[in-house]
Amino acid sequence: MSETKHTLGPWKLLYRDIGGPFLEGVIGPDGEKIRLIGIALAMNSRDSDPEPEANARLIAAAPEMLAALEAAVNWYTPPNDSRTAFPLKQITAALAKATGA
Repeated sequence: MSETKHTLGPWKLLYRDIGGPFLEGVIGPDGEKIRLIGIALAMNSRDSDPEPEANARLIAAAPEMLAALEAAVNWYTPPNDSRTAFPLKQITAALAKATGA
């Protein structure tokens, strides 16, 4: 599809124990932290707001989701039918947003 500019996956959440679990960030397959601009992922076990960790999980799943969507587009040839063409339009729009295309 397009030239890969992001850090290759899989990505995982990085936790550190500092008197309780602390979500420190997202790491790539080499164990290095993924550089994220302007996104605070830090949270600890006393944080009752589930949103930061849910956001981090979504971010960590991004490379696999991108690969799955690219595979779907490459595999799927819709018939001339609006019921099947609509999901493909959504997928290609999401891919364009994710890749900057």
